[in-house]
Amino acid sequence: MRNSDEDTISEQAQYWVVRLASGDASAEELAAFETWLARSDAHARAFADERTFWRRLSPLGATFERLDRDAKAGRSRWRHAGIAALAIAACLLAYVSGPSFVTWVQADYVSGFDRVVAVSLPDGSRVTLNRDSAIRVDFKAAARNVTLLRGEIYVEVEPDAARPFRVAAGQGVSEAVRTAYAVGQAGGRTQVAVTEGRVAVTSTAGRGAGVSLVAGQGVRYADGRFLGAAFAVNGDDALAWRQDRILFVDRPLRDALSELERYHRGRIVLLGGSRAYRPVSGVIDLQKLEDGIAALAATHGLTAVHLTPYLTVLR
Repeated sequence: MRNSDEDTISEQAQYWVVRLASGDASAEELAAFETWLARSDAHARAFADERTFWRRLSPLGATFERLDRDAKAGRSRWRHAGIAALAIAACLLAYVSGPSFVTWVQADYVSGFDRVVAVSLPDGSRVTLNRDSAIRVDFKAAARNVTLLRGEIYVEVEPDAARPFRVAAGQGVSEAVRTAYAVGQAGGRTQVAVTEGRVAVTSTAGRGAGVSLVAGQGVRYADGRFLGAAFAVNGDDALAWRQDRILFVDRPLRDALSELERYHRGRIVLLGGSRAYRPVSGVIDLQKLEDGIAALAATHGLTAVHLTPYLTVLR
């Protein structure tokens, strides 16, 4: 078992790894770091452990390998630390936000990680975007098309028999005339949950027959796979995100973390390779997300480490 001194040294090592990775450490801070590092072998070991831990976070490893090579030059390692730290920060920025940038460029409406956005469409229908969500809208004379680019939405459709309302998400389309339903993507899967009326869900990949849903029913599908069977859904549970809550029922841990990233400023990374974790069940208050992530980690014997505001690691 670790004692309090070991925990303190580990926290200090984490601080110095993150500080050096920030790209704006001053000369005075670099000197302070060198003093701290030379204070004891325990400090050097703790920093080496934390640096090894960061090396496992691709694509940051190459930059730390460069730091290792610089170490052979002794103190010149830290004269170059500012440049190397900038490289780490750039890698981290790409790691955190790379895929999202293209999504935001394509989108007509987006929401941030910190708020739900409600929009009125030209036909009077309303779409509520969950956090970290994006849609593209294409209304034509014969159809009203919405593409879910990212995240989750809840649509309340105005009736127009001449122009069906369709939501495309992944390799599936949900079509309604007058209804209300939610469509969400997480962990490579899409779920449709109907709260009012009727919705027809079909596969754009031509895999299997369509599924007709009524209020209180849902369906899931993944790209390249057949549509699943309809199942019962609770509308309040499916839309818990509108009340700043998220509900998990027997969700794989990695899927749950992928879902939580929608509400988090950056990435949540689970270390542990192929280790099996038991499914997750419970309710997380999105107003206390960091506490929820920490509690979720603890139930699996893990610790949540907030390396930067943009990167949380469970190990």
